[in-house]
Amino acid sequence: MTAEEWGDPPDRPPRRNLAGGQRRTRILRVIRAIVVLVAVAGFGSYLYTNIEELRHADLHVRWPQAALSFVLMLAYLAGRVLTWQYITVKFGVAIPLRRAAVSWGISQLGKYIPGKVFYLLGRVYFYAEAGKSKGRTTMAFMVEAVSTMLASVLTILVALLLSDIDLPGQLRTLLLVGLVVFAASLHPRLLEPALNLLLRKLKRPVVRLGVTYGGMVRIVALSTANWLVFGLGFYVLINAVHTVEPRHVVYLAGAISMASLLGILALVAPSGIGIREGVLTLLLIELMAAPVAALLAVVSRVWVTLGEGAVIGLAFAMSRRSARDLKSVAADPQGAEREPFAAPPRHAHRASVGGSESWGSS
Repeated sequence: MTAEEWGDPPDRPPRRNLAGGQRRTRILRVIRAIVVLVAVAGFGSYLYTNIEELRHADLHVRWPQAALSFVLMLAYLAGRVLTWQYITVKFGVAIPLRRAAVSWGISQLGKYIPGKVFYLLGRVYFYAEAGKSKGRTTMAFMVEAVSTMLASVLTILVALLLSDIDLPGQLRTLLLVGLVVFAASLHPRLLEPALNLLLRKLKRPVVRLGVTYGGMVRIVALSTANWLVFGLGFYVLINAVHTVEPRHVVYLAGAISMASLLGILALVAPSGIGIREGVLTLLLIELMAAPVAALLAVVSRVWVTLGEGAVIGLAFAMSRRSARDLKSVAADPQGAEREPFAAPPRHAHRASVGGSESWGSS
């Protein structure tokens, strides 16, 4: 089975298997709904119980800083779009940047749908409409997802090492070892088997990443830069409500990265709701009272949702024109090269090794 089969509809299952799958889907939906309700009720109850402490806390909204934090949030999301475009260039499936931004923005709806399936399928659909390979687009998506999570881990490691939080000497040594292990793990010869092990568990065909070590390092570096912008925006947001000393900015960047990473991995809740806030509250307690930390964790959720909502709304506003343009890309593939970050044909090469296909760059 080749990687080109990614994104293609599977064979129709037997009726009894289909019925069983529908039953499991309904059960999972109920479980996810319960998780969300428990998370919302738990945070709401905790904040209500500690309402008096919150009233006496030094909480004042500074609107200029709040506006700046939102600008940084949008800059982070724009960086994510540019990183995605860079990856698609390397895999030879790039479409013009404006259209890529539309597909990326609309696919963000998948983060708010339990299971996060639309997060991938929404993007694959747009690229298929432009005549791009579903297999290659899926591979680019997987590299984006893996690099985003690896960059989050790197941000966390660096934040722990550079923050002023008192850490035992042995732990700092382990963190340094962790950085070395992290650097080695980016090599395709190590990363690819680990990814294929996960794919086998998910009963998907194994793949070849088709990315060189240098290419993976560059992609992770771009993703790490995005996380740092996100962390800076989070620090500004916190200071828009509750004063935190500048020396804590690195710690806050690591905190929001860790909470977001665990939210990404939490498939039981849309956009990791509840999981992300719980982890972030525990990490913020190092710098402030627990009720204030819980409140700011909820505020950060609103901040992220507003930013992603703005991007999704803009993407839908641009989608009518882009829907027509996507079809023109299929008829004129060379037209994409006249746009920023478009894919020149020399970047795409294809090799078959052991029945699986590889796409990448030199």
